[in-house]
Amino acid sequence: MEPAPIGESITSGQTCADRDEPAESVAVTDSRRTRDTNMADVEMIADDLEEEFRKLCGEDQPASLQACDRVRKAVNNIEVRIVAEVSKVMRCGHPGRDKIEQVGRMATEEAMSELGTLRVRCKESAVVEKWVQIVLESLGCCSRAEGVERLAELLELRDELVGLGEAYGVTVEGLVQRFDELVRENALLQEEASRQRCELDELAEVKKRLAEREAGLLRLRQQVELPMGTVKESAAEEHPGWLRRQRIQGKDDDSRAQDSEQMGSPSGEDPAYEFDAFLESFVLKYPRDSWAGAERGVAVEADRAEARNHRIVALGELKKLRMKEGQSVADFCVELERLTRHAHPHMDEAALDAQRAQLLYEHLAHWNDSYHLMEALESEGQAYERLKHVLGYEVPRSGFGAALRLLQSRQRPEGSSCQF
Repeated sequence: MEPAPIGESITSGQTCADRDEPAESVAVTDSRRTRDTNMADVEMIADDLEEEFRKLCGEDQPASLQACDRVRKAVNNIEVRIVAEVSKVMRCGHPGRDKIEQVGRMATEEAMSELGTLRVRCKESAVVEKWVQIVLESLGCCSRAEGVERLAELLELRDELVGLGEAYGVTVEGLVQRFDELVRENALLQEEASRQRCELDELAEVKKRLAEREAGLLRLRQQVELPMGTVKESAAEEHPGWLRRQRIQGKDDDSRAQDSEQMGSPSGEDPAYEFDAFLESFVLKYPRDSWAGAERGVAVEADRAEARNHRIVALGELKKLRMKEGQSVADFCVELERLTRHAHPHMDEAALDAQRAQLLYEHLAHWNDSYHLMEALESEGQAYERLKHVLGYEVPRSGFGAALRLLQSRQRPEGSSCQF
């Protein structure tokens, strides 16, 4: 048998190679499928990791996983290139070719297996990095170093809370609940303390008012019991500061009182001496510059107190008023008019006239022939003036005056007399 020509051999080899290329492509494809299956199996081991990765990272692929994909493509291309180069120099069925392809497939599978492990590690690293980012954001830190410092502070705080819980017999978890209870109790105590402070302030105010009323009643009682001159002195003693200021200015209360008496207060009885004239004389004698506002206020209060004292004394004297031995009816009327004027300063002349007429009639009603007085009381207007007119003019002419004097002499001890 003759050897085949070289050209035919090459042609035959090429034909064989061309005929074997589809088979080799199928083998490479099967090898890739096997490697992809192995990688899928490796990735299926970490299902929890995959689920966590998808929750944290979503569809975004980290740079490390993108690099793994590029490496996988490069490994697959290496295998294809090796098979292509081997097929160029070795024919199908060549014993060396099968070994070379087998070694290439084994190396590629080993590389892809390690690549799958690397891919899992990259996912774990991406998950950890994402968690670190979330923790730093929750702590309000911009860098990992700052986050580490903040974590150290939190650990120290935890140790303090643990020590506090052990000291009071409370767990760390129960400290929050205990703190809320303490806050509510403190709020209730603060409210109770505020209410008690308000009650104390009200009680202090009531006590102050009661003390002022008691002091006022005591002063009034003392002023009623003391004589009129002593009342004036006690009223002056209530304002020592005012008296001291008056002495500094060169005038005390006694001197001013004497000046006021010399000047003469307007009583209303003298029509020629009106209040305007008195006020003009008072302003000329005591200029406004020599009196401070506080002194004028104290003077007004003292004047009001003195007026009240005079009224109280006048009411007491009016209640005890009786015709004395040897006192004429005219003198009794003068005293009656004076006391009623001081006891009832708020009454007008008509009311005072009725009051005086009633009191005068009560002192004379038990005498005989007093119907003349009753007629005067029943007259319209100015009953008191009408009653005095009857006593002064009609009674002497009607003989009632003699009877009145006789009745008075019988009711009084011997040696006493009553004059009209």
